[in-house]
Amino acid sequence: MTQIVLQGDYDIDPDHTAVYIEARHAMVTKIRGVFDDWEGTFSVGENLHDLKLTATVRASSINTGVPPRDVHLRSADFLDVREYPEITFESTNAWLDDELHGKVEGTLTLKGIARHEVFTLTLGGADIDPFGKYRVGFEARTEINRRDYGVMFQTVLESGGVLVSDNVTIVIDGSIVYRDPEPESGAGEF
Repeated sequence: MTQIVLQGDYDIDPDHTAVYIEARHAMVTKIRGVFDDWEGTFSVGENLHDLKLTATVRASSINTGVPPRDVHLRSADFLDVREYPEITFESTNAWLDDELHGKVEGTLTLKGIARHEVFTLTLGGADIDPFGKYRVGFEARTEINRRDYGVMFQTVLESGGVLVSDNVTIVIDGSIVYRDPEPESGAGEF
């Protein structure tokens, strides 16, 4: 493992990154939903405060492994993917508390509602992969109240508890790959 250096432009590696949510079901277990269609970029200027993280998730790509539940999550009761096809995040500030831990602040937009959120950031190390690309592992995690974003569906259980927790954890877990600079005009041409 090499020293972590973040300055420059990166792509979030879709083959080695997962974007998912976790919520409590009937208050007795966690259900995880993975988003299969998303894209994101990551760049850092002179210091981490210059970090720019953007992510766009196609809401209809939610996949919990249970097709009827996925259909319900795509409906107006939850994500309302016909009206609001994308979930976005755009960072506004970032900092490290130590070499591997920090925070990323920004605007999360879900169901057309934009709110300030803070993700905890954990760097998982850095190395050169077998293809000569500089790669950094990371996890970004936050917890939101789904009602703040207009996701109000609920069923009360016989015990008085509820079917779906109000709090939902959002996680981006994976790696970023340094984007090679474009060759200068004419470079490599014969």
